[in-house]
Amino acid sequence: MEASTDTHGAFLWVKPVGFEDIPAHSPLNRLNDCWMKYASDGRIPSRAHIDPVELGARVLPWIVILDVLRSGNDVDYRYRLIGTANVTLLGIDRTGARLSDNLDAADVAIIRKSFDDVVLTGKPVFTKAGLPHKQEFLVSVYRAFYPLAGDGVTVDKVIGAAIPEDVKQ
Repeated sequence: MEASTDTHGAFLWVKPVGFEDIPAHSPLNRLNDCWMKYASDGRIPSRAHIDPVELGARVLPWIVILDVLRSGNDVDYRYRLIGTANVTLLGIDRTGARLSDNLDAADVAIIRKSFDDVVLTGKPVFTKAGLPHKQEFLVSVYRAFYPLAGDGVTVDKVIGAAIPEDVKQ
């Protein structure tokens, strides 16, 4: 799936990948290990299961946590936390903003698809994406988003990260 964007957009392209496609050196492997440790018996881990100390200093700056906001059949997302490395990479801190606040409509659709897939399936979603960057034409990132559910069933938060391909654990 490819999408073009103007200079204010976040994505030049994005495509689904499997977890096995994420490089072994990526900090996303640590995030996956921490989430999988508590994903058992069909239950979804809660936010309380995710220990920042266990994630470690190589993962924390890349973490994104979103609140899932439900209103009837509609779902929206609010950025609860955006790690400092993602803020630096994208040049903007969207903490506290809703997904659609001040974003290009094409980017919202791309981002929403990943989040919606996590919420609807209760399973992780992995993608590879190209992000425009002010110092480089394109930064290639791997993205991983995981469901969190306070009751073990209904997804109420999404945790994930978008980490450049060359970042190592």
